[in-house]
Amino acid sequence: MLQESTGREKDGAILLRNMALYSIVHALVDFTCAAVILSKATAVLLSEDSYVFMIILYNIIAFALQAPLGYLVDKLRKPVQAALLSYFFLAAGVLLRDIPQISVCFLGLGNALYHLGGGIVTLNLKPGKALLPGLYVAPGAAGLFLGTIAGRAGYVFDYQIIIMLIAAGIMTVVIKPPQIYTKSGEGISYDKFELIILLLFLSVGVRGYAGMALNYPWKADLVLLTAFTSAVVLGKALGGFLGDKLGWTRVSVSGLVIASLLLFFGFQATYLGIAGILLFNMTMPITLTAMANMLPGREGFAFGLTTMALSIGALPVFFFGKAVNLGKWSTALTVLILALVLYEGLKIYFKSREGYGFEEN
Repeated sequence: MLQESTGREKDGAILLRNMALYSIVHALVDFTCAAVILSKATAVLLSEDSYVFMIILYNIIAFALQAPLGYLVDKLRKPVQAALLSYFFLAAGVLLRDIPQISVCFLGLGNALYHLGGGIVTLNLKPGKALLPGLYVAPGAAGLFLGTIAGRAGYVFDYQIIIMLIAAGIMTVVIKPPQIYTKSGEGISYDKFELIILLLFLSVGVRGYAGMALNYPWKADLVLLTAFTSAVVLGKALGGFLGDKLGWTRVSVSGLVIASLLLFFGFQATYLGIAGILLFNMTMPITLTAMANMLPGREGFAFGLTTMALSIGALPVFFFGKAVNLGKWSTALTVLILALVLYEGLKIYFKSREGYGFEEN
């Protein structure tokens, strides 16, 4: 009995240390990329067209390339080493920010490798559960928000960031990771496997488009934008917790249906829009974990598929700008389409798992 208790305490310590490390550093990584790329100094060095191209290039490297990089990390079974390598690339991106074309490539690679390394570790802390992936991803939105403000105000904090990246590297080496690539769900044979993957991919892509194209006029106010970002962070953190407790389909799909109404009225009523954003973002940890469960032992590739879907969904906004922004009616319709696609994907997903003793709450 004492041995079992000691084992549980040891597992709990591993979980807490890894979650604290990777969640906090996630905020640092996204802060770093935003502060450098969106800084005044970077914008001055480039023409307007070159600056837009650089941001698109960064998003392609940082997000669209995560799938092939994730496949490689899975193949090598080196997620912790991927995180360590990311710190080197991020530091290089900061130090070379006076050469933005090179800096953006280093930052993109660093961001991609960190997301994969931390994502794989987090998905393996409690395999099959959405809580921890949600807690891992959520701080990234806060880091991106703060980095954007700092960069546009002219503050990048070069040497402070380098010191924190070195500290993150030391902690990453010191902290023991969980067992990784156990392939606990490998025996599950999914009916309509490709269709489930496609529906999950589409749902993430539509969410990526809606998240980028929803442009409330009141977001120009810094206080309201802070509340908006806080809702994004809280939604991602709560989505996994509530999904595991109450059922993924119930939480994500009903949340999206309610969100469609709140986001519709959010153009006039700020607090309703913020509440809608919270519910809208609760789907993130659920789709990520479902994708990872579909591809046991290939969590990096699964994580990369979701970020690739997000980047594809965001492309229309990058290329066409305000022309593809969503109004209140198109916002509500887009979110309802997302709810339908996700409902169909999760319905087939859970139906396939029933015969293996897995049932949704």
